[in-house]
Amino acid sequence: MRDASAVPPRTVLPRQRDATSVADPTPLVTELAALGREVSADSGTTLVEQGAAQAPVFLVTGGVVKALRSAQPDSAPMLLAIHTRGDVLGVADALLGRPAHLSYTVAKGATLKVVPRTTFLTLVRSNPAVALAMSAGLAQDVQLRDRSLAYAPLDVESRLVAFLDQQGQSCARTSEGWVLFDLGLTQLDLAAAIGASQPSVHKALKKLHKEGKVSTGYRTLYVKQRLSSLALRDEEPGPVGDESGDQV
Repeated sequence: MRDASAVPPRTVLPRQRDATSVADPTPLVTELAALGREVSADSGTTLVEQGAAQAPVFLVTGGVVKALRSAQPDSAPMLLAIHTRGDVLGVADALLGRPAHLSYTVAKGATLKVVPRTTFLTLVRSNPAVALAMSAGLAQDVQLRDRSLAYAPLDVESRLVAFLDQQGQSCARTSEGWVLFDLGLTQLDLAAAIGASQPSVHKALKKLHKEGKVSTGYRTLYVKQRLSSLALRDEEPGPVGDESGDQV
């Protein structure tokens, strides 16, 4: 990671929250942005290794970060979450005083504010608005995990569609009737996210592309708007990506 203290300060938007939430995430994001040391990291950089002691808390101010966990030391990691601007990483470990239970790896060049655990805990204890925002964020994470796990018994295509639908609500942007996923993810990442093999994900994407529901490019994916967790509408094909290189 590189120190980015020379970069002019900028406003960090809180992550999208449920409209029914009683907690405004702004106080947490604002305080962490003020307290943290800004760093930048290239794609592929590991910010924290699973099992690391005294890992700091991170506020993502730009880019994309993957949250990964391996069940055993020699097993392939599962992609549990994708974090973008306004997300806060490492909160649970800081509160419990335990080693990092996740690894965080940059999927697409990121900037972050790094806050030591002790500083973060002092902030939470002294600021009720921050504590409430933090609690709401943790609750939202649990709900998203529960929704993801509910799709586990379904076939690969259904799990893939559900994953893309979930990410499309917070991490993607729209372009001419299509939802663009420019998150730096590969087919291996998608496979790790839904608990499938890379060949099965490739097969599902190929089928969806043939049906005109998705279009792939270099680590990007276009999905017909609006994507449903249960089925995709039959529409006209969209932009077709370069068939060479590391595609999603």
